[in-house]
Amino acid sequence: MGPSANALLDQIAALDRQQATIESRIDTLRVANQPVGLQLKALENLRRDEVIPRYSPLWVGAQDLYLRNESLIKELQAQLAQLDATKAELQAQRNSQSVLAPRDGMLLGLSVNPGQAVI
Repeated sequence: MGPSANALLDQIAALDRQQATIESRIDTLRVANQPVGLQLKALENLRRDEVIPRYSPLWVGAQDLYLRNESLIKELQAQLAQLDATKAELQAQRNSQSVLAPRDGMLLGLSVNPGQAVI
């Protein structure tokens, strides 16, 4: 494989590292959002029982943080989907550069006859 194939492999490896970083960030946000979600549920119960005002700053702040984290998780998941698409495209480019020869160092030809299946 030539230098272009190595560049594709480097790009794929970089995408894998970026994907791992994003997945780690998603996990961190989910863990951080768990206690906020529990706090929000407790505050919601207090609101229903009219222990705290309807739009208590504490409730508004907790809801804002929880929803912001959920939104960020969705955004990161969208980035993961985009990375998957980019990675698939790079893999397809890499696969298209693979040429099979009857033996090492020898390429007979790249021509395709009409009606011949191209794999």
